[in-house]
Amino acid sequence: MALKLGEIPDAINSRYIDEADVKLLVRAAQKLCERATTPKRQEIARRNLLIIKLLYAAGLRAHELCQLTWGDLTHRGDSGQVYVRSGKGNKSRSILLKPKLWAELIAFKGDNVKSYDAVFTSQKGGHLERQNLHPIIKAIVEEAGLDEKISCHWLRHAHGSHAAERKVNPVLIRDTLGHSDLSVTDRYLRARPHESSALELMDL
Repeated sequence: MALKLGEIPDAINSRYIDEADVKLLVRAAQKLCERATTPKRQEIARRNLLIIKLLYAAGLRAHELCQLTWGDLTHRGDSGQVYVRSGKGNKSRSILLKPKLWAELIAFKGDNVKSYDAVFTSQKGGHLERQNLHPIIKAIVEEAGLDEKISCHWLRHAHGSHAAERKVNPVLIRDTLGHSDLSVTDRYLRARPHESSALELMDL
């Protein structure tokens, strides 16, 4: 049964995490890095930390993150940008990254990496597969002590919701997330997870 447009914001509200929750996820991923005892485990933990950061910071879909190659990352001024090939509506786009995250990605890149190499690889080599993202996110969510239902897409929702709360131009949110039109982006503008007229009534 198709959802009515008016019901869509409730779906976003039910998958809402605030900025403090995102910080908890990042800190949890950092703790897992600190506990990694071998070079291989440290590399995997660093990869997972960057996955969390990039899913949120760039608002990527799971398949978009998995198919990234190093050739999709290019310098831009004192930072860089990521080029996203989206199969959804053919809405490929470029997303600017903050200098700190860009520097972390470049440090993670290492030497002797080809432009066609995957940014995030599986343990067997090659691109990390989409179905293998869920266990990565689940482990970090568990470490953070947050809702076990949190998934990759919740971080994309968080990007849109937090940008809307910070009064970012809706057109910019649309273009960053690769929405087909502003009616999709409007879901984030209309979602109000922390607001209710019930809170404004008299106490009983």
